[in-house]
Amino acid sequence: MTTEAARELPAVNAILDTDECAALLSRFRREFVLRAVREAVADARSVLRGGGSVATSPNALATAAAHRLSNLGRGGPRRAINATGVVLHTGLGRAPLPPEWVEAGYCDLEVSLATGDRGDRQDHARDLLRWLTGAEDALVVNNNAAATLLAVDSLARGREVIVARGQLVEIGGSFRLPDVIAASGARLVEVGTTNKVRADDYRRAVTEETAALLQVHPSNFRLVGFTESVGTADLAAVAHEAGLPLLYDVGSGCLFDTTAIPGLEHEPPEPRVEQALTDGANLVCFSGDKLLGGPQAGVVLGKADLVMRLARNPLARALRIDKLCLAALSRCLAAHLLLPADAPPALRMLLRAEDEVRADADRLVTLLRERAPELDVSVEAGDAAPGSGSLPGTAARSWRVAVRVEKPEQAARDLRYEEPAVFGLARECAVILDMRTVRPGEVEELCSALVKLSRR
Repeated sequence: MTTEAARELPAVNAILDTDECAALLSRFRREFVLRAVREAVADARSVLRGGGSVATSPNALATAAAHRLSNLGRGGPRRAINATGVVLHTGLGRAPLPPEWVEAGYCDLEVSLATGDRGDRQDHARDLLRWLTGAEDALVVNNNAAATLLAVDSLARGREVIVARGQLVEIGGSFRLPDVIAASGARLVEVGTTNKVRADDYRRAVTEETAALLQVHPSNFRLVGFTESVGTADLAAVAHEAGLPLLYDVGSGCLFDTTAIPGLEHEPPEPRVEQALTDGANLVCFSGDKLLGGPQAGVVLGKADLVMRLARNPLARALRIDKLCLAALSRCLAAHLLLPADAPPALRMLLRAEDEVRADADRLVTLLRERAPELDVSVEAGDAAPGSGSLPGTAARSWRVAVRVEKPEQAARDLRYEEPAVFGLARECAVILDMRTVRPGEVEELCSALVKLSRR
């Protein structure tokens, strides 16, 4: 760090004397305001040491301290506007959930309305899943890795599970399917090569120690070129010939035709849950917060006797879904019974017509030109992504608003500190805001955040 840059950093007392810090001291204990100021100064010093630039006035550092302390004082995740163009954005909580989906007070979680006696929390989702997929029974746990773990542990502990080598995926957080299987107490048997597997590979691998065949949809990557795989119906035939169950982790929990998404008309469709059952899978596992459009959850459904074995496993208690996620999941499933206009928000985003997205982009630009004419804004075509490993390598057609600024990285950072937080993309000399992932009611809020940005 240069001497000149070091001299730009004001004293802590000078920052504490600002109006913003005075407001902080009226809300927070002094020792925590002081700590936030010192950390803001340390962050600025680190940026300068690395050759970067940062605002170093007392007011700017007081604002940085306020952001830090306010985020802590808020006590958890806060609402955000997603203008990244990634519909199922893992960092932003994947599928957006309407507030009315979450039951915050008391609820009939585990009580029978008819008798007042203890009930089963699984009842809230079980019938909905049966109706939507045709499954005999269903069980809900806290995520899809847990669903797969519970299924393999219940059916194959101490025995072998056969999986195609090309399906040994790594999921988010560096968790790998072989590790999940090992944690279940089962032994993994790999068949085929990375790019090719045939039905006879599975047949030859079956022994007296084999407990199940496992099919895994590689949701977060695509294998193309010189490849060969075994379809679900053919794999189910191999499993049933050997008297074994077929478990299928379909990943995204898709209940609709993904070729209806603008731009994906000619892409291979995501496997649908009901089709996996029709093709002969005995148990199907999937996520609640991907293409299903709900909260984090893991669903297992299929043959009633197998689902019951999972429900009786002691792990089921450790992995069970909590009341808030169960409420949201049940309302998400109920929304799938309705017409497309009332589908879960994530699905509506994906299926929105291009002209509707363009209309929102035009509206935002019109508002900005009225309220902040100094901003250089324009509409441009772009591509949005399903996200969260769903439909990898694909892009939904979209429209974006480009806001040209001198320091796009700094502008994007400032927008993230707005209320609600705004997440866009910093590109060359502009902040890019993809309107496919901006909900219609958020256009005004997005405009207000950009107007504030223009006046700094």
